[in-house]
Order: sequence, then C-alpha cells, then structure tokens
Amino acid sequence: MLKHRYPDRTVEVINLAMRGINSHMIRGIAEECVQFDPSLVVFYGGNNELVGWQAPGPDSTGNQSLERIRFQQRLRASKSGQLLRSMVSSFRETAQTEQDMTFFHAHRLHPDDPRRHLVLDRYSKNLTDTLRVLNQKEIPVLVGSVVTNEHDCPPLGSLHAFNLTDEDRAALEQSLVLAGEAETNGNLEGAIKALKSALEKDARFAEIHFRLARLFEQTEDVVSSQLHYRQARDCDALPFRASSAINATLKQTVYSQGSQKITWVDLEGYLKNHPLSPHQVPGSAFFYEHVHFRFNGDYIIASYLYPHIQQILDLPRKEPTDEAVELLSMVDCAKQMGYNPVLEAMMVQSMIQLQKGPPFLDQVDHSLRMEAMEKDFQKRYGAFGSTHFQGAIRWIQDAMQSHPEDWNLPFLAARIAARLKSYESAITLASKARDLMPHASLIRISLAHYLVQSGQMDRARSELEYVLKLYPNHPQALAALKAL
Repeated sequence: MLKHRYPDRTVEVINLAMRGINSHMIRGIAEECVQFDPSLVVFYGGNNELVGWQAPGPDSTGNQSLERIRFQQRLRASKSGQLLRSMVSSFRETAQTEQDMTFFHAHRLHPDDPRRHLVLDRYSKNLTDTLRVLNQKEIPVLVGSVVTNEHDCPPLGSLHAFNLTDEDRAALEQSLVLAGEAETNGNLEGAIKALKSALEKDARFAEIHFRLARLFEQTEDVVSSQLHYRQARDCDALPFRASSAINATLKQTVYSQGSQKITWVDLEGYLKNHPLSPHQVPGSAFFYEHVHFRFNGDYIIASYLYPHIQQILDLPRKEPTDEAVELLSMVDCAKQMGYNPVLEAMMVQSMIQLQKGPPFLDQVDHSLRMEAMEKDFQKRYGAFGSTHFQGAIRWIQDAMQSHPEDWNLPFLAARIAARLKSYESAITLASKARDLMPHASLIRISLAHYLVQSGQMDRARSELEYVLKLYPNHPQALAALKAL
C-alpha cells in the first residue's frame, strides 16, 4: 500500500514476528530492533502469554519471578550457558514431551486460577520495558489490541469449578445432554433453559457459554449472544487466544507510558464493528482458526493501520476521501504480493490439517466442523489442476518483476513448480531465492530436495553442507545429508 501511494520513496517492512513467542521474547527482539533505527515499530502481541514459554505448568504452584526468567534468557543466549544446558540434557533420560491431547489436558488452566494474574503482571512489565527501550530512542510505536476468533472458534478446553461436588457435576452433565437433545429437536428455548441450569452449577465452564451464545444468536438475543461468546473465550482453559484481561492490561500499560511516541489503536473494536462480523462478534471472515488471519483479515487490518502510519511517519496526505480512493484494493495488493488462488488453497488446506490435531480435538462439534471445512475446500478448490498451478507461477513471476528483491516470491513459485514435478523450474526459482537470502536454511534444504529429485546429488550435497557450515547441528540438513 505504501509503495503504491509513495512510489518515489523506499519502503521496507521487516517482519520480526514468529509463531508461539510471547512478551518475554518480544522484549529481547525490541532491544535488538533499536540498533537498526527503524522509522516505526508496530507491536501486536498477547496470544501466547498463558500457554507459551514460562506459562504456568501442571506441576507448578506459582510463577517464576521475572528476574529469574530474564537470567535464564541471558544464560541461554550465552555460549557457556548453551554448553552447560547441552551437558545437563545429555544426562537426562526423559524424552521431550509430545504435545498431544494428553499434554494439553494436563496444561489446561482454570479461568479463576490465581496464576493468571501473575502472568498478567509479567506481561505488563515486559511490555513496559519493551516500550521504554523504543521510547528512549524516540522510535514511534503503533500498538494494537489483539483480535481473536470468538464467533467460529469454540473453546479449546473447559474445566469445572474447583469446588464442584459430584452431585452438581452429574446434574450439569445431564443438563448438557438435555440441551443437546432440545437443540436437535429445534426446541431452542428448551436448550437455553437447560444450559442456564448448567451455568448455575458452573458459571466458568467455557463450553456452556459457547453453546449459549450460538442459541441466543439464533433467537436474535444479540446482547446475550455477544456476552456469552466473549465469556467462552475468556473462560477457555487452553487460552491460546488473548483474553479481555490481556487487552485491558495492554491498553492500560500503553496509556501509563504517557508518551506521544506511542499510538494506541483498538483493532478489536474495529473488527467487532466491521460489517463482516456477525452481530459484532469477529469470526471466520477474518480468521482461519483461533487467531491466524486470512488474507482478507490481513488486508482489512492493514487498511485500518494505513492512515495511522501515514500520520506517524508524517507522509504527504490528501483529504481522507481522496486517500481512500487511492488506497490499493485487496485484489491489487494480492497481485503485487504474488498471492493467488493456488497459494490460498495451499494455505487453507494446511490450516484444515492443523485443526485436525491437538489442541483442537475437544472443541464443540469438532468432527462436524472439519467435515464442513473439507466440503467447502473441495467446492472452492477441488477442480484446480496443472493449468491453475502454471497460472499461479506466472502470477508470482509478474510480481517478481515489480519486486525483484523479494526472496519469498521465487521461493513460493518454486514450491508450486515442485508440486507440478517441474523440478528444473523449481531449481531455477529456488536458486534465485537462495541468492537473495543466502543464510536461510529452509530455502537451501528445499533446493537440495529439488536437486535430488532431478538427480543432481552433488549439487544437493553442496547445499546441505553449506547449511551445516552455518548451522552445524541443523536436524533437517543432517537428516537430508544422511539420506543422500
């Protein structure tokens, strides 16, 4: 969008995010970030505080102090600390725990668990230090509230109240059965009555709230529906989604800084009031599953941030209505980025596969939703063939003409060519990506695979050896070299 609007300016966006990180890691990223004197930093984080690194575990009675955690981080970052850790690990007989449903059942966290408040306190302190680091260098920061899928993502886990008696548990479970039968028979009011009875026994059981939300929505009780969708998310015992408390802490921490260099934007409020949010509850129009945006969601968020970024960077601006006309459309954005229906299909397919495994298996109506997703996928993408794949490669190659420095474009095209078993083409494209990003192990390992498929073993070995030269213990590179 910025390149389109300001073609005479150099615009570079560096993505410092990655899956699964939380504020403990983000603080360290910010400290490294300031060394490169960015014109603006966009902060979006809060989904992994209660389930990520240093989150409360099943055997912990409390949380480690922030000082201890940061000492561990410094130790892990040092060569001596890494050596010590590898020596200790070699004496341990316990294998790394697989993150299956047994693991996630053990790591569920009740919504009233007091350790949640300790996590919020650490989150606020990490965020304060992150903003202070940027503020000391007078680097502008744009901070957005965290948006999650409330409408179409049932809770990943539910836990009963600590003091629930066996009698009340039995009554609750009976109420859930009666609610299910009533809903199946079209008796929505009866289902609501049964779920309300269950809620009287256990007001923090996430599944009850989600089922009530759906029923209230069908009976057009919008206010009650909104309330229970929100409660379903906030009571989730596997809190992979940022809660209301996380967003409240985020906003309070930002405003407590009292800095004109920090801009707060309410992304959650914006999407809640967007026409694509049914009854003001964000859902699958924006998200693949619980938190990851579809391209449509990315574009809508970017469009909202765009004028804020213009203002923060003091870029030349016209009247708002004229600026809106000049804003690059979603289709044109997709073309510029090489994003096409084949890549969309690949992304959707991978997200469906993701949701077929842990930690999604305990969700309400999981099998029915997976079946619906599969049917929708076949309806939209089932007819794709070699013609569509070849067209997708040309689409990406057109984008490469406009953005010759973007390594991701030839790498994406190489992956599609490999699906067509056009390995010579995949090698050419992956080699271009490698030359633009020579230290990236994923590109070289993929290139080695294409070389093997075309019978060029020596070249494949050379690529893998280069990866091991950079990263001596790289597991994928070692495995691929052994296979040769």
